Amino acid sequence: MPVRSLNARRSTKTKVIPAADCETLLKDAQGLTGEAAVVARNEFAKRVDLAREQLQTMTGVASERATQARTAAEDYIRSEPLKALGIAAGLGAIIGILIARR
Repeated sequence: MPVRSLNARRSTKTKVIPAADCETLLKDAQGLTGEAAVVARNEFAKRVDLAREQLQTMTGVASERATQARTAAEDYIRSEPLKALGIAAGLGAIIGILIARR
């Protein structure tokens, strides 16, 4: 299986709602009463729902990419076990040297 870049496939881009936008909306809604407060609460609820959906989407994409990375690493280790062992030993030696210098 060829190793692909993790950025090779992107999900559909959606407009990301900045947290500051929600905070501003919440601050503005605190002083409202009556129908204006209802409208502000509804708008805030819509934005929170959209943010929640975006978080779920991003979580799914991150999980998929992590799975792809793990699969690629496993495939590489199975196809090139000596190289993988050498890389692991080299990284272990470097980390050991860095820790010993403390």
